Amino acid sequence: MNPQQQIEPPGILLIDLSPTIVSFFEEVLESLDMHTFCTHSSAESLQITEQKELALILLNLEDSSIDGLATAEKLRASERGRIVPIIFLTSVDKEQNYLFQGYESGAVDYLFFPLNPLIVQSKIQIFIDFYFQKQQLAESVSILKDINEQLRESVEIIQEQQDQINYELDEARNTQKNLLPHKLPDIPDMKIACKFTPMAQIGGDLYNIFPLDEQRFGIMIMDVTGHGVPAALLSFMISAMFASNANINRDPRDVAMGTNGALEGKLEDEKFASMFYGVYDAKTKVITYANAGHPPGLILRPSTNEIFECCITGSLIGAFSNNIAKYDQQTFAFKPGDRFFLYTDGIIETKNKEGKMLKRAGLKSFLLENSQSSVEEILNAIYEFLHEYSEASDFSDDITLIGLQID
Repeated sequence: MNPQQQIEPPGILLIDLSPTIVSFFEEVLESLDMHTFCTHSSAESLQITEQKELALILLNLEDSSIDGLATAEKLRASERGRIVPIIFLTSVDKEQNYLFQGYESGAVDYLFFPLNPLIVQSKIQIFIDFYFQKQQLAESVSILKDINEQLRESVEIIQEQQDQINYELDEARNTQKNLLPHKLPDIPDMKIACKFTPMAQIGGDLYNIFPLDEQRFGIMIMDVTGHGVPAALLSFMISAMFASNANINRDPRDVAMGTNGALEGKLEDEKFASMFYGVYDAKTKVITYANAGHPPGLILRPSTNEIFECCITGSLIGAFSNNIAKYDQQTFAFKPGDRFFLYTDGIIETKNKEGKMLKRAGLKSFLLENSQSSVEEILNAIYEFLHEYSEASDFSDDITLIGLQID
């Protein structure tokens, strides 16, 4: 059932907009079934925000009769205003430092004059969908926990803050940290190690390992396009879709297909994600997995010094509709001593000073050279090796690693 049919439509607050621009937005928003509230007063904008259910605030910084940045800061300091995303309207020729001040004041995005109806509607639709997804997830305690701390409920690591989900977009770095698992599940006869380093303060990589029942465990790693706040926002939305589908679908390919279908029509062009999702059976030591355009998982077998690849792949998440997208699944039976590695492309695309990429072949060679080490030792060694290979202190892309050792 469409969540927008169950929840009363929220409003959009237009602050300090001329009648012409208000008419423009009312026409654009007409098809979205949204209430609009208009004001030229900073105090009234605070009052409306506290009294009305809002999905988005549009604040004009041009020819303003109020101080737009100061108004945004006041909204962010209010009880309800701190959870409503703000988009600033301004001219495209503003200096970068001024735009940065806008982000510091609470903006999550900009719209530039002259306004393009298609771009405006597309951006607003994303935030409306995010609002309804948040409302729908809040109705389910289990899914609410999934969104807070990236499936914390599944790995039993939600702590005292499980009822204090923070959707503040200006604190996206803290939100992303909360989405990552702080405590890994206890899987019989398995050791687990994970590493995550965003290129900037926040990034587009996410991972999770969580119990589906007493015997089966889900293993997910995801990498969205781009970096920084836009990538993080996209990863939040896709992870929400994934969480919902992982709770209702047993097969990984169905989870991939359901996640992709839920995103249809909600992403801008060239916005998508790669994802590997597997279900590990602790009793049989068999993993069933689907790959949505992600680098293949690598199985290191120290007993024979071999490496196997989880070679199947499928369509990127969000790149195509389900009429075009294709997802398959495959199984692999682990043997005692095997090590299983999942990673994002920031690792294999690491370049040395000559511009040569490490590539998958380089990673496989490194794993073979360290085949007798534990997964935790190998992950630490990979980080050291990447710094040595690139001769840089910081990575040029988000870096995420998962290592599983079957005993």
